[in-house]
Amino acid sequence: MHFSRYSIRTILGVIAGLIAILALASSLISGAIHQELIFDSHRSVLSAVIKIEVDSLLEKSKKTSEELGLTFQSDKQFKRALHDNNKLKLKSLLNNQFHQYFVTAGIIKLEQLALLDTRFKLIQASTEGNIPLAANGKMICHELIARGVRRQGAERFATLDGLCLYRKMPLHVVIIPVGGLRLKGYLMVVTDPVYTLSAIESSLGMPVRLELSDNHPVYISKNWPQKNKNIFLVDYVLKTSRGTPLLSVTTAQNIRDLNVSIIKVRSVALIASLLGLTLIIILGMWLLKRTILNPLHTLDQRLNLLYKDRKKMGLQLEVTGVREARDLTEGFNEMSLELGNMYKSLESMAYTDALTNLPNRNQFQESLLKYTQLYKNTDKNFVIFLMDLDRFKSVNDTLGHHVGDELLKEVGYRLHMVLRADDVVTRLDENIVKHLNDEIVARLGGDEFAAIFPSGCTIENSVKIARKLNRAFEEPFMINDHCLTVGLSIGIAMYPVHGEDMNSLVSHADIAMYHAKNRKCGFSIYESTQDNNTLKTLKLEQDLFAAIRKNELELHYQPKIDVQTQKVIGVEALVRWRHPEQGMIWPDEFIPLAEQTGLIQPLTEWVLNKALEGCAALQKENKDISVSVNLSALNLRDERMTKVVSFALDKWSVSPQHLVLELTESAIMTDPELALRVLNELDAMDVRLSIDDFGTGYSSLSYIKNLPVDEIKIDKSFVSDFIHDSDDEAIILAVLVLAHHMNLSVTAEGVEDKETFKALHDLGCDTVQGYHFAKPMPLIEYQKWFEYYVRTLGYNVLDIGKSK
Repeated sequence: MHFSRYSIRTILGVIAGLIAILALASSLISGAIHQELIFDSHRSVLSAVIKIEVDSLLEKSKKTSEELGLTFQSDKQFKRALHDNNKLKLKSLLNNQFHQYFVTAGIIKLEQLALLDTRFKLIQASTEGNIPLAANGKMICHELIARGVRRQGAERFATLDGLCLYRKMPLHVVIIPVGGLRLKGYLMVVTDPVYTLSAIESSLGMPVRLELSDNHPVYISKNWPQKNKNIFLVDYVLKTSRGTPLLSVTTAQNIRDLNVSIIKVRSVALIASLLGLTLIIILGMWLLKRTILNPLHTLDQRLNLLYKDRKKMGLQLEVTGVREARDLTEGFNEMSLELGNMYKSLESMAYTDALTNLPNRNQFQESLLKYTQLYKNTDKNFVIFLMDLDRFKSVNDTLGHHVGDELLKEVGYRLHMVLRADDVVTRLDENIVKHLNDEIVARLGGDEFAAIFPSGCTIENSVKIARKLNRAFEEPFMINDHCLTVGLSIGIAMYPVHGEDMNSLVSHADIAMYHAKNRKCGFSIYESTQDNNTLKTLKLEQDLFAAIRKNELELHYQPKIDVQTQKVIGVEALVRWRHPEQGMIWPDEFIPLAEQTGLIQPLTEWVLNKALEGCAALQKENKDISVSVNLSALNLRDERMTKVVSFALDKWSVSPQHLVLELTESAIMTDPELALRVLNELDAMDVRLSIDDFGTGYSSLSYIKNLPVDEIKIDKSFVSDFIHDSDDEAIILAVLVLAHHMNLSVTAEGVEDKETFKALHDLGCDTVQGYHFAKPMPLIEYQKWFEYYVRTLGYNVLDIGKSK
């Protein structure tokens, strides 16, 4: 090419044109990249907002279903019909509840109400419902039902919910436990999630389309737009309980203005590149960068920041640049402000205990972590309290969870007010106030509370505060006309003396708290020796579990003598533990440990089977002999107890009349309704029942007359010295007269000499046991004693002392 033919203007024009084309291409590429970034960020934010809204609506639907379940099961007619297994009445009540709630609910669209038993088998369903519960021989949402069946322990008392598909109809199923701690079944509430999720349209201000996984639409907004390049679609997929896609939630947003703004920006760049040469193009690019690219880049960075860190929601940008960039920035600011308010609301829920309005475990741990970080490498200290209520469980079990919840509210308020009175909550270090919330009294869960005391709180001050808290809890709580008294066990740990990190502080305070609870001393400051006690207890738990599993426990037998015939009519089986390292451990030490750790059930089963095995062996010499086994309060709350007893009797071929189950009246009082049901079932099996330690607890013959018991045992504290104590003699005589009038036999424990035996004989006592006859002994030793008593002494109680 010969450039001499062309003028400089032409060449410059060509160069300018090439530069303009290059600038144009650069502008187009840059604009396209940033446009995609904006769309991706916008899609991410909108998807997150949809997820929050969907989760909120489904949670609200679940809460509404739970409220329906709680309202329904609190109805006296329902309780009576469920107790009587009146299926016709249950159906009527379900239909009434379905019709009433279907009309008035508003939040949910009810499709079906049904009552299931504890194994999730159908008891009754509402005939008003639109959904049959069984299809193709299986329950609807059978994956959710199967998950419920597999649950064990405390999990069975939790609400279960999930989504599923029935004949191209999505369903939201909520299964609520019925009966509280005495689980009687489950209420299945089936609702239409499409009705619930359609509210997204009004909450987000965007048209919504709901489709099944096979693209079949189940809901489309009336103003759903026709598909074109200006419609921005965002999807969120809901899954079933099995994890398979069920329902997609799609929103449509018209981004025509956004596209127009971007086109305008790109046009400005194109015109700038075409108008001038290098200087004009450079100036244009500079203006483009300053007025458009920088705001868009900042906006993109903020969008990515919001996506990665939700705590930044609410962040505002300075409105700068051209009109389009200003519009985008203002739109971002509005969106950020709305999301920030939404996040603050969610954060408040995440860090506040819903029952007491105190900070929850999350807030406590976060505050504690910040304290340890701020005080690191300084000479400052702070103190934490871990607090647990004494006797709360008995209140909760006896009076119900509603009373327990009200009591927790009052406990939280009293804790807060006592500490406010000392100004220990607000008296914070100035540096801490800048970083931490004022509130440092928290509820960790259940009946456990905690507090953090900032810089300047010494051990001496902590002791004063702990004593003041203990004194404050000496005052009873008035809850629903109940005067309730609960104690407070406090564990105290100081940073950095008792731990330099959050976990060690909490662990040591927890150890101190349990030390205070076990010692019943109100509060305890952590000491390293408490660790050893904790480890010793933990090892003892493990050893006890192994001893039960490996059949390493021992069973000793103490005879029960008929006062009139002086014959042995029974034996009491008493468990002993000969530890390989610690020697003989008495029941007073390991039985409470078994009750605390849940080992009482397998321990009782072991004792029961071993005792019946021994009874079967003893009946070869004495066919009418019976065996007595002690039950714990926790055994009476085990609905499997009757099956365990029946299985053991069958296994060892012992008739039920030869088994006596001994229990204290205080054990019955922990849950009278459930205990009475279990006792009635045992009585129906012809198992004999005995009230042990009579006279030491809640003993009342007027109460015992309502129990299916055959025997009462007078505690040895009344027997051991009654021949020298007229008050004890009067008590024993009164018990004998009244018990015999009620056709109950009476056994006196703790007979230590023949004078006591003679006196009991004269008073008309039925049966006696004690060291005068024999101490508890292994089976082989007992058999030798029995042979001596029968063959040598000829059932002569008066001569038995000569053999010692």
